[in-house]
Parts: sequence; C-alpha cells; structure tokens
Amino acid sequence: MNKRLQQAIFLFVFLCNQTMGTFHQPVTEANLQGTTSEYIRDCVFNCPKTPEYNPICGTDGVKYYNMGTLRCAQYCGVDVEPTHPAPCSV
Repeated sequence: MNKRLQQAIFLFVFLCNQTMGTFHQPVTEANLQGTTSEYIRDCVFNCPKTPEYNPICGTDGVKYYNMGTLRCAQYCGVDVEPTHPAPCSV
C-alpha cells in the first residue's frame, strides 16, 4: 500500500471517529487497566503505519517501532510525545 493511500485511510478513520463521537480522551495511568489498554493495543495495531524499523522513544518511556507507531498511539489516546531515537531509558 502506498504512503498516500495510508495517509488517506488514516485521515478518513480519524475524521469518522471524531464525527461519530468515539474519539477517546488522552489516557492516564489510572485508566490503563482492563478494556482501555485492550482498546489502545487494538487501535494501534489496526492503525495504518509504515513497516520500517526506526525506533523512537516516547515521553512515556516506551520504545516505539517508528514515528508512525508513536503517532498511532497518540491518535488512539496515549498522551505521549517523541523524545529521541532509541535506546530508551526508563
């Protein structure tokens, strides 16, 4: 799938979720238990992103596969910003 098509799909899903009222608030540690974390895992997994391995660290101490994966996490409700290329320290 080419990059333009991936971007179009991502934008479509993002706008549909906002329009339908299913856009989630940023996630905090207090609500990462149970279905919320399952939602985030599924959301990030299904979010369109490129396959290249270019790891980046987030402000949450997590190493993301690439910038696209980090952006998907943000889209899915994770309150995270990129900090620097991996390796990450906790």
